[in-house]
Amino acid sequence: MKETKKQIKAQVINEVRRQYDQKLQQKTEAIAAWQKRYMESDAVRRDVSKECRQLRDENLELKQKVQQYEDWIERMQEFCGLPDGERQKAFTTYMDGIKAKAERDEALKHTAEFFGRFTSVLFM
Repeated sequence: MKETKKQIKAQVINEVRRQYDQKLQQKTEAIAAWQKRYMESDAVRRDVSKECRQLRDENLELKQKVQQYEDWIERMQEFCGLPDGERQKAFTTYMDGIKAKAERDEALKHTAEFFGRFTSVLFM
């Protein structure tokens, strides 16, 4: 049996449509796979970025501690290098400074408490 022109045309159209649908399905699956990979890599990037920020903060904090320790060591070496008489004077000056700081902190604490109570009364 010989196929008619209409039948051949319909077969060609169906074959082209089937091929188009297959290619479209493949492209859709590829897009979905790439989107999934992108989302996974973006999540990894965010995690790495967060860890990087944390490490930078920790590094800065550790650098500050090292600087404080180096300063302390330098002051201790200067203190130990002083003659006995000057060492005693320096120690007394240091202790007076600590005492003055403690007294100042105590006074500021009481002042802050007073103003805290005062402002709480004003804004009630």
